[in-house]
Amino acid sequence: MMELSKRQYYLIKTMLSNQEYKTVKHYSELLKVSQRTIHNDIKGMEKFLHHFHLIVQKKPSSGVKIEGEMNEKLNFLKYLKTQYEMDDLQDFSPSDRKIQIKKMLLIEEQILSYQGLSDLFFVSKSSIAADLEKIQSELNDYSIEIKGDQKGTYITGSESQIQYSLVAFNETLIARNEIENHIEGLHRLREIFTQYYPEDTVTASLHAVRKIEDKAFKPIAEHYLTKLFNTMTVLCYRAFKGKHHLELLDSLVYDKVKNLKTYLLAKEILDEVQKDLSIDFTTEDIIYLNQHLIAFGIESSYNPTLLSEKYNTLIKDIIQKMNSILKIDLSHDEKLTEGLTSHIIPMIYRLRKGISVKNPLLNEIKEEYSVMLGVSWFVTSIIEEVFEVHLTEDEVSFMMVHFQAALERNSNYKKALIVCPNGIGTSELIANKVKHVLPALCHIEVIAIDKLYKVNIESIDFIISAIPLNITSKPVIYVSALVTNSDIKNIMNFCAELFFIKEEKKETIDRYPTIKHLSPYITKDGIFPKRRMRTQEEALDYLIQQLKNAGDVVDGFEESIYKREKVGTTALETGVAIPHGTPKFVKNTRILILTTEEMIEWGGTKVDTIILISIAPKDIKMVKNILSEIYLIVETRKKVKYYFSENTKERMVLQLKGGDTVDREKLNLLK
Repeated sequence: MMELSKRQYYLIKTMLSNQEYKTVKHYSELLKVSQRTIHNDIKGMEKFLHHFHLIVQKKPSSGVKIEGEMNEKLNFLKYLKTQYEMDDLQDFSPSDRKIQIKKMLLIEEQILSYQGLSDLFFVSKSSIAADLEKIQSELNDYSIEIKGDQKGTYITGSESQIQYSLVAFNETLIARNEIENHIEGLHRLREIFTQYYPEDTVTASLHAVRKIEDKAFKPIAEHYLTKLFNTMTVLCYRAFKGKHHLELLDSLVYDKVKNLKTYLLAKEILDEVQKDLSIDFTTEDIIYLNQHLIAFGIESSYNPTLLSEKYNTLIKDIIQKMNSILKIDLSHDEKLTEGLTSHIIPMIYRLRKGISVKNPLLNEIKEEYSVMLGVSWFVTSIIEEVFEVHLTEDEVSFMMVHFQAALERNSNYKKALIVCPNGIGTSELIANKVKHVLPALCHIEVIAIDKLYKVNIESIDFIISAIPLNITSKPVIYVSALVTNSDIKNIMNFCAELFFIKEEKKETIDRYPTIKHLSPYITKDGIFPKRRMRTQEEALDYLIQQLKNAGDVVDGFEESIYKREKVGTTALETGVAIPHGTPKFVKNTRILILTTEEMIEWGGTKVDTIILISIAPKDIKMVKNILSEIYLIVETRKKVKYYFSENTKERMVLQLKGGDTVDREKLNLLK
């Protein structure tokens, strides 16, 4: 092997210490020789470096640097030390050494030893110990721990913590290379990332970021694109290694639902990456990316000038129907129009192609937003007619999110949190009592005390609690576990001031639930108690036939009922099923009630009460009120038994239509 001059040794040492390009002029000034001499030295070094699979990479206007695998560089330095005994030749600066150790720990997930690192970097074990101590202090911000045991030294932490640490590590690389925010920034970033991550993963991540940029409603700031590229690279690399988010920060259902608006964009992007790299992403991975899209203010775009009149008319009709039901004007809410358009257009394509998309919060939405979800079913049913597709629960729940967000933007909407010491059961008892006296524009969420201090309550307007709380940032209304009339009065007085509704203070407390909107559509001949039914189909067929016999529905109603049941059960855990058909097949609004002698299977849930809803187009504005009252009287098993399953036809009529006092003391116990 050829000999190297002492100056070439120092030139190699200096170039290896620099991970970025440096000009020949830089090295000539550093070594105090001419640029021609540096060119000649580099030419001589290239043949020597070739034996170690290293090359001198030259880039016009940027300079030169030595490129190759890190192991090859370390082997080369080891050779120099053993062959030439250059004691004053320092391999890497402490910062460079720390970078390499982080790479081995975070990216390669190696189990390291002090002795092995000492031998690898030609430094003392005390230096390695100091390096790891500094690395640990830096990783502490992300809750990553460097653990040492008989196996060696390695990192521990959740997947979210590891990915945040990798993003921070990449930001260190970016800062070291002095990347500026300019049009070529992402391409320069790609060159840096490919030195540490697989090239196809980095390239696919860059393409994904560009697609997000194309689909965004407004231009994305360069620093957000850089952060997004960084996050995507880490997410894709970890998925490539089979590592996925298993847990995400706990949060209130309200906040989870609010952040679903860009979920489909996140899923679309990761689906494309999945095809490019043949790797899988979990629902939690999609939620993780969605959180970052939300954080960067990225929303899907639509171009109104490119929409056909068919879509424009459809979306206007949907919003107008919702206006009528909610009794609030959302016609001028541009965000609602944009959100619905961005969802509906690709949704039609998905439904026609048989592509299903799951809403990760569907169960929570059904639990917390049951009325709004039901209303959305009625309002969006027009889509099935116009485009000849069949909606799914997941797609409707996504559209509900846009309506819910619009409702909050355009009304005096408030969020309440109910807390108590003995878990969700007692909290639900409190919730059942207070929700009837809170204004309609109030979303109630129940939370156990052990979770209260773990979630962000920034979006909450007030708290109702049966125990003292260490919270000063939000108003707290304290009540007893049984919620007395005095407690209810305090809640009403507070809400009157909060909502600026003075007249509510003067209202008396109802001694039993008011169901004035539901009662006009219930008739004695529409109630069928204690019938012998064996299956869901038998019960549905019986009720549908009653409507046909009365001339209240037309052809197509039965099919719409069964289609609705196929995409998701209408049964509740309280033993009630609430099937409903498409309004366009209904001539006269009717509510039929059937109770069974024994529990029957209904989409995986046991029920003994079926409330069939058939609402005519002229009464669509009553949907929200009707659904609200139905959910009010079926929200607990105790109420279901009292109003329906353990009742006679005559008493059902009296209680549901308010024919007399109907043992109001007993009714009062149900609140």
